[in-house]
Amino acid sequence: MYDDELFTPEDDVNSENKARPDKKERRYIIIFCVAAALYIIACAAVFVILDSAERAAYVKVTPIARSGDEIIIPDSEKININAATAEELMTLNGIGEVTAAKIIEYRETYGGFLYIDELLNINGIGEKSLDRIRPYITL
Repeated sequence: MYDDELFTPEDDVNSENKARPDKKERRYIIIFCVAAALYIIACAAVFVILDSAERAAYVKVTPIARSGDEIIIPDSEKININAATAEELMTLNGIGEVTAAKIIEYRETYGGFLYIDELLNINGIGEKSLDRIRPYITL
């Protein structure tokens, strides 16, 4: 069934030597592995850079202009009293939890503010309070 001429001990030794790469092949394998690792690291670095650049696009810096003694705050930074939550209203100087609740109640009762001066209709907000928060609110 087996033919001795087909398989010799020399073939066995040669087949083992053929399975093991020589120095030149090992050098190519090492170079390939190092190149693959560098490629993966470079791709990861590009991903991190693009991700941080994308996040930086969400950071918005709005310049605040100054006109004489008055600071002008852009409308995008002002609090919309017709849409603000109680927490947002409480960030205004002089507006506490009770006054914020009154503003929201007035807004819900009368369908929103048509004029900023309507805040004077709310008990707890007077002329001085309104003048203090006027630059920071919008409709």
